Amino acid sequence: MDIRSLPSIIAFALNVLLGLIVLSNDPRKASNRFFTLFVFSLAIWNIGEFITINSTSSGVALLGLRVFLVGLFMAPVFFLQFTCSFPRKCSLFFDNVKNRLVAYLMPIASLSLLLPQLSGLRIESELQKRWNYVFYYTVEPELSFLFHIPYFVLVGLTVFYTTWGIRNLIVSLKTKTLLARQQLQVKYLIFGIICMGVAAVVVDLSNYLFHWGLPLFSLSSLYSLLVSLFFAIAILKYKPLEIHTLIKGGILYSSLSAMVLVIYVLVVKRVSDLIGGVAGTRSLWTEALFVLALVILSRPLKNRVEGVIDRFFYRGKYQHQKELMDFTETLSDVTDPQELVQATANFIAQAFHIRRVIVFLLDRESNRFIPCCPQGIESEVEFGSDSPLAEKLKISKAPLEFEDLREALGTHADVEKLITIRASIVVPMLVKDELLAFAILGEKISKHGWAVEDLELLTVFFNQAAMAISRALMYQEVKAKERQLMRSEKLAALGELSAGIAHEIRNPLGVISGSAQTLGKISDQQTREELIQFIIGETERLNNLLRDFLDFARPRKPNLTACDLRKLADHSLELVASKAADCGVRIEKQYAPDLPLTVVDPGQIEQIFVNLELNAIEAMPQGGTLKVGIKKSDSKRLAIQISDAGCGIPAGIRSRIYDPFFTTKEAGTGLGLSVVHRIVENHGGEISLSTAEGKGTTFTVTLPINENS
Repeated sequence: MDIRSLPSIIAFALNVLLGLIVLSNDPRKASNRFFTLFVFSLAIWNIGEFITINSTSSGVALLGLRVFLVGLFMAPVFFLQFTCSFPRKCSLFFDNVKNRLVAYLMPIASLSLLLPQLSGLRIESELQKRWNYVFYYTVEPELSFLFHIPYFVLVGLTVFYTTWGIRNLIVSLKTKTLLARQQLQVKYLIFGIICMGVAAVVVDLSNYLFHWGLPLFSLSSLYSLLVSLFFAIAILKYKPLEIHTLIKGGILYSSLSAMVLVIYVLVVKRVSDLIGGVAGTRSLWTEALFVLALVILSRPLKNRVEGVIDRFFYRGKYQHQKELMDFTETLSDVTDPQELVQATANFIAQAFHIRRVIVFLLDRESNRFIPCCPQGIESEVEFGSDSPLAEKLKISKAPLEFEDLREALGTHADVEKLITIRASIVVPMLVKDELLAFAILGEKISKHGWAVEDLELLTVFFNQAAMAISRALMYQEVKAKERQLMRSEKLAALGELSAGIAHEIRNPLGVISGSAQTLGKISDQQTREELIQFIIGETERLNNLLRDFLDFARPRKPNLTACDLRKLADHSLELVASKAADCGVRIEKQYAPDLPLTVVDPGQIEQIFVNLELNAIEAMPQGGTLKVGIKKSDSKRLAIQISDAGCGIPAGIRSRIYDPFFTTKEAGTGLGLSVVHRIVENHGGEISLSTAEGKGTTFTVTLPINENS
């Protein structure tokens, strides 16, 4: 095999391999199929060149030339059809069967006229003295009219199809809806074609101007390999660098490599001459070992030089990375999730010059992603934890552009929400494969697309932010449990004290009752009756106070039985209906269908309903709507929600509403919510509130179903 045919056989093998890889990646995709046909035509070009270079007769050389021309003149039509469908369909020309037939038949017909004329060519072997005395076949065409007509037609078609294809790529590049990744792919395609053209022109002109006498026919496969490699990088989406980074880095490292190679050669030659002068002979093995030792010893210096060069030429990128990493260190000092989310959104908006950043945080109670710091969007925009968007983010674990999501989710409601928010990028925030939150980023102020380096930085940064948010949430949970534990300990001590106080108060109650009976002997009937009513009234009031206090201090053990919470709610509403009517309060029931029975103490749960309903009615003295709802919180818990449209609870007293004897009512005892809280705890449930001043309050009591108790 002629050594000069090595580029052609390498290009042939790589073109076939690239075509098969791209086709196997997604055979149903039109762009993948046309790319495979394109590189296969280049492979035919390569194999024709290989046959010609290694031919031993003019007949074999002529066969190779024919194969070469078939690959050369059929490649442009495949290239054109490829650009019409990649990265998106930009032309309907090939959808028409007639147009497709014309586009393919023209080069095929011209080749069928051209190839028979090749038999009239004069193919002679010529001694290339400047290339190690290797014989090389040269082609000298006869000036036949029948030869030139199809030849120039094919040349014209090649120029036309190639120009049209490049125009398609340029038009696609200017499309505003094109994704950043697709823009990079198109840039790679254009750059690959330019590289092939520039390389061919520079080498051919240099060979002609400087009379090098290079057999350029053997180099043409290298040109085809350039365009194939760039096309493959683009279509396989191997996260290519920005094109300007590739160009600058390639030129820089090529220049440095050339300088280092010269130094290597000079050093090795000098040392070899010294060794040869001492030993009287030169050894190839000695030179090889010395080169190997030089390479190993110079690796630390090489790595240091590469680091310095990267920081000098790409200092903007490194500075951006440093700012992101410095900010992630400050996140660990913030323990408030809301503050943490706000700081993260502000930093990303400033660092990447984005119009808006919205973080959706998972609310475990509602099992939905709720916007934090919404920046002007409607608060109703929420996403379910099992929504298609959330599932897609869990699978990808990387930023997703809006167009990719719209293509994947189709017409789902999540897409409409993203359109409402004007989303550009959605970045997941994962902690141990759990989607804790996700950030929706708007478009950049500069209108520029997202570079691959930007997306990689966002992935690293938001993963760190997710860890910080997770730590903040855990810190809040720990603090809440500590407060709950302190309250429980305080209430236990208070219970013991109250039991003793109750015992001491009941003794004078007996005296008061006896005195009331004695007063009946007083002769002044009116005075006697007034005293009797006064003492009896005070006695009843004290007794009621003691009863409530003991219910709180020493609550009886729940007498559990299977109950329908809807019936308990209905009965409680009957008890408060008269007071609601007096205050002009309308009652609205919101019971979910098919609610299961739950095991509770019906008397205590009814007490919860009554206390919360009375509080709600008293919060609406001017009238309003009392909403009582029961629904499933999840598969194991039921949620009771009692809402009013009153003035809400001021922020300063929300943490004290469950404390015993704390009340804002003139006639209140301050034990109602304390009793409710204790009953809920004894049933293994939880109570929470949502309130806004001037808009009302909602208490939510969550109870375990306990169907198997």
